[in-house]
Amino acid sequence: SVSMNELTECYENAVSERDSLKILFENMKAEGQAAMQQYNENLLNEKKLAGEMEAIKISIGQISARKKMIEEMESSYEGYNNAVKFVMKSKFQGINGVLAELIDVPRGYETAIETALGAALQNIVCEDEQSAQTAISALKTNKAGRLTFLPIKSMKSSNLNYEQKIKQAPGFVGFGVECVKFESKYQKVMEYLLGRVIIVDSLNNAVSLSKNAYGAGLRFVTLEGEVINSGGAITGGTFRSSTSNLLQRKTEARQLGEKLSALEQSKLELKRSLEEIRARIGKGQESIQIMEREQRKKELELLSKENAIETAGRQLSELKARSERRQKELDNIESEKRASESMIDKIKAQVSEAGKETEEIERMADSGLIQYEERKLHLESINEKITNARIAFGKAE
Repeated sequence: SVSMNELTECYENAVSERDSLKILFENMKAEGQAAMQQYNENLLNEKKLAGEMEAIKISIGQISARKKMIEEMESSYEGYNNAVKFVMKSKFQGINGVLAELIDVPRGYETAIETALGAALQNIVCEDEQSAQTAISALKTNKAGRLTFLPIKSMKSSNLNYEQKIKQAPGFVGFGVECVKFESKYQKVMEYLLGRVIIVDSLNNAVSLSKNAYGAGLRFVTLEGEVINSGGAITGGTFRSSTSNLLQRKTEARQLGEKLSALEQSKLELKRSLEEIRARIGKGQESIQIMEREQRKKELELLSKENAIETAGRQLSELKARSERRQKELDNIESEKRASESMIDKIKAQVSEAGKETEEIERMADSGLIQYEERKLHLESINEKITNARIAFGKAE
């Protein structure tokens, strides 16, 4: 059987282990809650990034569609006159291209350059006069229209000896030929078309510049498309022409290409971010499952310890109760023992007293017996005498 000390030690050890398990279990729960919170945050971030990815894909689709449409318009020379379409689609030898597609105009300058060039935007740049003659002959034969050709080898540039102080004039933006980009072989062509053009920020400043001596013979064009010709004529307002939006369309196509590149880069970065966060979600989910299994395991251990504590406590209580009952029985036995001993002492005293009385009685009895024997003998003597007298009396009769 298990002793009280052993059972108490077993109970205390179980309580200590239970308390340690409780602390460990609570720590595991806290870690699990933190992991779950991080997992949920990752899910929200993944949802947000997926939404951004979808938005980027939609934007890429829309921009790509718009860019493709513009490129198709460019490739089919939509917006150009029939003569341009005929020459460009005929692919004559020595034809470099239509002017509008050979220049690159920075953003904000499209209206000014388009105004400065006007119908010249649809001029055809070619290598030499022979190339131009061949194309013109084909235009006549096919009654495809008229065109101006700009042979590179025979072009003469305008006088570019500007008064340099014009650069410090209020509103000056730039020389027309310097405000566009093109291949170096087209330098004379561009100087011929834009060599006497000055780009100015506003009409007021253009008027002021045209009145100065160094503005003589120059053509001033504002960013909004107003023109002050060398003779003093001013052109402005709004208009629609056959060359309208050709440069804007080209600029838009370039800008759309830049946007697509930026969006593709953003898409790539988002893809990496999504892969990373989805990997974290996968690992988080795996970690949470492991934590949940460990928590259930510790919970079962904790429940087992609680049961062991309950069992040990019940056994300890029963053992204590039995011990108390035994102690009570022992106390009763001790009490009865003391009562019995007291009674025995009393009985011994009574026996001792009775012994003394018995001795006295025996002594007295012995004395009485002697007297009795003497009296008996005396009585017997008297009776014998009486008997003898009776006998004698009988005989006498």
